[in-house]
Amino acid sequence: MTVVFNSVTLPNPSPFDVEWPVLINESVLLTGKRSVQASTESAIRVTFKCFPASASDVSTMKGYIGSAYTLTIDGTSYTKCYISTFSYYETMPGQYTYTVGFIQDTT
Repeated sequence: MTVVFNSVTLPNPSPFDVEWPVLINESVLLTGKRSVQASTESAIRVTFKCFPASASDVSTMKGYIGSAYTLTIDGTSYTKCYISTFSYYETMPGQYTYTVGFIQDTT
């Protein structure tokens, strides 16, 4: 699997689940009836666990927080994606693991 965010290939991304959230708003009216508003618009939300070679790989990914870039997963590109979650830890001295989540802006 190849995953690229802003021209940087994610190091050894683990298998992942892709979520396509259904955009829906539900309200219960005073009459007890239910009003539903739904959209056909959807956006990708995905999380990867990565095993980088160095601390600089972690710093590079952290540097992208707050900016929109293209996320490419096995050749399929998703524009206007943001990092939605990021965490990392040092498994052994000099060895890191990070988890990074992305969400797409469809406006």
